[in-house]
Amino acid sequence: MEDEIEVHNIFGGSPSPEPEAPRPTPVRYQCSNGQELTISLPSAHPLWGHVLYPASISLARYLESNPELVRNKKVIEFGAGGGLPSLIACKEGAGLVIVTDYPDAPLIKNLEENIEGNLSPEEKRRIVAKGFVWGRPPRDFPATSFDLLLLSDLVFNHSQHQALLASLDSLSHSESGVLCFFSHHRPHLVQQDLNFLKLAEEAGWDVTRVIEEKRGVAFPEDDEKWRKEKEIREVVHGWKLTRCDRDPSS
Repeated sequence: MEDEIEVHNIFGGSPSPEPEAPRPTPVRYQCSNGQELTISLPSAHPLWGHVLYPASISLARYLESNPELVRNKKVIEFGAGGGLPSLIACKEGAGLVIVTDYPDAPLIKNLEENIEGNLSPEEKRRIVAKGFVWGRPPRDFPATSFDLLLLSDLVFNHSQHQALLASLDSLSHSESGVLCFFSHHRPHLVQQDLNFLKLAEEAGWDVTRVIEEKRGVAFPEDDEKWRKEKEIREVVHGWKLTRCDRDPSS
């Protein structure tokens, strides 16, 4: 994994390789009720959508353990990759789920195929895949304010922290919550990762840790480079963000 990639330099046009990338790679996920989901991921992608991140698995498990967070709620996931947390939110009874990633055709098509292959007809009526660029107004969303906003392993995009926070602000309301789960993929940049939480507090969010657990590393190809720091890289940190102006009785 590169030390830092200026994502806004990629966003000038479609980052997908030409010709069309290889067929997606399937990854299995077993739900707590025993049902198995098949999550397809692009075989390779410059926006890191080809990885089922440990943080994504931890967030999915967290939603399964706390279904009240999504039941009958409006949910949006940013930078979803394979969309696992969104699929779980839908299965746990969310009223509406918008699963988003950068508006690159292969990424959105892959999300749509994961919806088609893993959800029942009734569940499919409550979820839609959309392209979305952080910091910009959404286009053609069936809702513009959400009860729960999901961030799975996004904070390593340091150059995009402010854009991501701008979208959290514009797509939330006073009672909204954000679940932000991530790992430190580059141990020498831990503080830069955590700066997202500092910026969130400065922007008016209360920040509370909800989980910390080992899930393995997202990029095993970096094991030799970061061999001594593997314990840092394999831990998932889960945080909940709520509005400082939230009604304390809610």
